[in-house]
Amino acid sequence: MNRGMRLAGLALLLVSSVFARTEIKGVYWGFLKAEESPYLVTETLVVPEGRALLVEAGTVMEFVSGAGLDIQGGSFAVDGDAQKPVVMQPAPGYASWNGISITGHTGAEM
Repeated sequence: MNRGMRLAGLALLLVSSVFARTEIKGVYWGFLKAEESPYLVTETLVVPEGRALLVEAGTVMEFVSGAGLDIQGGSFAVDGDAQKPVVMQPAPGYASWNGISITGHTGAEM
């Protein structure tokens, strides 16, 4: 393999890793880690009753239009701060997302 082909392959690997996103959707709970972000939310995430979604400091969540986060009686905790904020924003190429809704039989605290 010549040097030019090796450099082109390395450049492709670097570009694909920069733009790689972890896709998540639907009924979801667990732990979102900053090292696995950005997360691409392709349909509304639903956290059901009795489950929890925990978001680590420094995590980026990008939502397509029409997607959001729906806490349906479950728990939702975000561990961001000024140095490592949690960012929830429209995905590149999308102008908006549906935001966060909290529903269920019990009260919610944010």
